[in-house]
Amino acid sequence: MAALIKFVSLSEAAERLSLESKYLLRLINNGKIEAASINGETVVSERDIIKMTPTPRDNLVEYQKFEKLKGTPIWLNEAERKYEISCITIMRWTRKGYIAKLGKDGNKMLLNEQDVAYCKFIYDRMGGSTKGKRIFNDDGTPFVPLPSRRKPPRQRQSHSKTHIVA
Repeated sequence: MAALIKFVSLSEAAERLSLESKYLLRLINNGKIEAASINGETVVSERDIIKMTPTPRDNLVEYQKFEKLKGTPIWLNEAERKYEISCITIMRWTRKGYIAKLGKDGNKMLLNEQDVAYCKFIYDRMGGSTKGKRIFNDDGTPFVPLPSRRKPPRQRQSHSKTHIVA
């Protein structure tokens, strides 16, 4: 059984996105957002609103660097070749939500190329092979480790006695 689409009111969607209702109506009329009319009230797909909700990652200079690729579909094997990252790594990033799935073309999984390019950029910045190292926070922003909380090693004190010679 297919999942039912959840809808929210136009005013709630506008509030969640910090946009005017008129702008959302334009997006609906242009087919960018799925909508319906219930008892004379316009409601919009919650899934589409979630997709439009900016994340902290969206505001990063590193992410905006790849803005021209936003929404460009790239299939998994093509991403592997183009960005020289293994399919396994790309799939792991996709499962964690760092790379958005745009759909399927037959058996080919289509990914958002902007996300792939951004992840590759951060991966390279962290030094490439990062096996066992954390690269991203849960929200997709680059992981920055906290400064070490370990105390510096204590200096060994010399127990030698000084002799005064007269």
